[in-house]
This record gives sequence, structure tokens and C-alpha cells, in this order.
Amino acid sequence: MTLDEMLTDLNKRIGSTPEVPNVNMTTWINQAQRGFCAEHDFDWLEKKVTTSTVADQEDYTLPTDFKNIVEVQIDGSTAKPTPYRYTSHEMRVLESNTNKTFSIFNGVMKMHPAPTSTGLNNLEMWYIKKPVDLSAGSDSPSDDSKASMPEEFHEALVIYAFSVYNTYDEEHDEARALMGSQRSNMPGTYHYIVNLAIRDSEKRKRGQRTKIIQNKRLFGYVHPNRTTSSTTVLGN
Repeated sequence: MTLDEMLTDLNKRIGSTPEVPNVNMTTWINQAQRGFCAEHDFDWLEKKVTTSTVADQEDYTLPTDFKNIVEVQIDGSTAKPTPYRYTSHEMRVLESNTNKTFSIFNGVMKMHPAPTSTGLNNLEMWYIKKPVDLSAGSDSPSDDSKASMPEEFHEALVIYAFSVYNTYDEEHDEARALMGSQRSNMPGTYHYIVNLAIRDSEKRKRGQRTKIIQNKRLFGYVHPNRTTSSTTVLGN
């Protein structure tokens, strides 16, 4: 659904003339999108960027939409790329120079040890992106520039916004019923759809892990999405 379609759906659920303008409802829908995406590291939020290593440079700026790291490797164009293992920023000083690790601090990825040579688009990173708010009526949570959210989960954003409206209208019991809970399995509630999305994402991730094992047996380590990801520059 587009933002306009979600606003139309929300207005129909309200039934009478809404007591708030669409601009407020848009804020609620964006809150719902951010909240939904924060519930889990969904596979559809995964994004890949590449950049070039610089000899003896350990710091690389993270993209502005970075949320959580998934994987980092160098020389993904080869049959056996070099994966880097995550370590916390505080523990990096305990790592030996033979252990290839990276840490993240204040918007910067630190590689340890630093790459020894300058390459060309040979540093690859997969990460979970933060969603971008909807603003234009034609914007959709499915847009790659927004949240890449499958359309079957868009209804949750409308339900969330409807729940907020009911709170605004002092219908608190109705608001709570619309949200449901993480432990309940009541169809038509916000958390019911969130749980469906989590199970759907985890099912695909299990399939990806199987593909990784198969690739490792044949070629060495290869990320399952590496052949379908676009090339951009870290930090852009």
C-alpha cells in the first residue's frame, strides 16, 4: 500500500469525521513503520554496500542508514574471500594481529588488523538498514528507499495508527485490543502480523544458512546474497 492508500484505510476504520488531520496520521504510520522494523532484524531490511580498502587504513565510515551489522568480508570476487569476525569495541585491543576482526563505534567500522593493500570495491558489508519515513502520498513501505517491507505486512501499520487514534479518542481498551501482545496470537492485531513477519523472515534465513553451507563446501565462504546486491560506496 502507498501512504495515501493507508490513510484512506485508516479513515474508513475510524468511520466518522476524524478529529485529527492526515498529517498526524502520517506521523503515526511512520511511528508504526519504525516500531515494526525495530521488532526484528528482518531479512528484507538487509542491505549490501562495497568500498575500496586503503592500505594501512583501519577506519571506514558506516552508511547513514546503518542499524546493525550482519557480515563483513574482503575480496568477495574471489572463490575464497576473507571474512572478518565482529568483536566489541572494548575487546578489540585483546585481539591478536592474526585474528581478522572488526568493531563498530560512533558511526565508524574499525578493521583489525588494517588491510595491507589498496583494493577496488573489495570491501563488502551486509547490514540491517534503518527505515526512512514516508512523506509523499505515493511513498510505500515496500520501496527500497523506505523499508523494503513486503506488502502483506502493511496492514500492521494501519492497525498501529488506528490504535493510537483510539488512545487519542480515549478508547483505551480498544487501543490495547488492536495492538495485541507479543505472547498472544490474536489475528487482526498489530503483534499478530509482527509475529508472522518474524517467522517468515526466520524461515528464509534458515534457507540462506543452508545455501552458505553448500557454498562453503564448493567454493569456500560466500554470502548467499552477494551475487544479487548492488554496488555502492560505504557512507553513501
